[in-house]
Amino acid sequence: MVEIRDISHSYGQTRVLDSVSLNIAPGRMLALLGPNGAGKSTLLRIVAAELKPDSGTVTFSGVDMFRLKVRGLAKRRALLPQESQLDFPFSVEEVVMLGRAPHIERSESDKDARIVNDALAMTGMSAFATREYTSLSGGERQRVQLARVLAQTWDRAGALLLLDEPVASLDPEHQHDTLNIARKWAAAGAAVVAILHDVNLALRYADDAVLLKDGRVVVDGYVREVLDAKRVSEVFNVDARCVEEGNGEPPVLVLSAKV
Repeated sequence: MVEIRDISHSYGQTRVLDSVSLNIAPGRMLALLGPNGAGKSTLLRIVAAELKPDSGTVTFSGVDMFRLKVRGLAKRRALLPQESQLDFPFSVEEVVMLGRAPHIERSESDKDARIVNDALAMTGMSAFATREYTSLSGGERQRVQLARVLAQTWDRAGALLLLDEPVASLDPEHQHDTLNIARKWAAAGAAVVAILHDVNLALRYADDAVLLKDGRVVVDGYVREVLDAKRVSEVFNVDARCVEEGNGEPPVLVLSAKV
């Protein structure tokens, strides 16, 4: 669905991405991992067509991402950023309805309202529908923003869902809930990319993984092959030990500081 070829990008004199190439496939969830400053968020913004690279190409279903019409792209691609700045006194349901904006012709339909309600229910935020968004905690706001991008890509098949650290401000229960939802989107035909810092969450929920370091792809492929103990130890500068739980469960990496 998305092909990235030889992407490079700099901020001033600092090169943050250097000849990055990878494929993002529909029906699969891709975890993007790497140390701080590896270029993960920059890459995600480029894939979302929010930032044009200095060189290289990004195609979406065979078409140059940056030549697509904004509204047409917005119907199929949604980005959940690390932080969403919204200072207007919108209600929670109004914020989620923003995700339906590319799909609305003249006015909101009953279908749009149902999708917003369903997205709120899916993220556990139905009881907050009429609350003012700015009164919520950081984790609650993140769940509302998740509902917004779900409403935007509700058809799932052929959609591109981009999640930048979607579980960073969430408690363990809602971390798993969020990644379960991401998996459901992929299972229904969407291409899902999530920036994650927890290698064990990636091992449990992702199909594929990409390890970035210093703006370059170290390795990409099937998640359990990419995130082996030796490679994680080298990329993140930690000691890593793999524990096989068996019974079809994914392996667990036990991480500790290098002595």
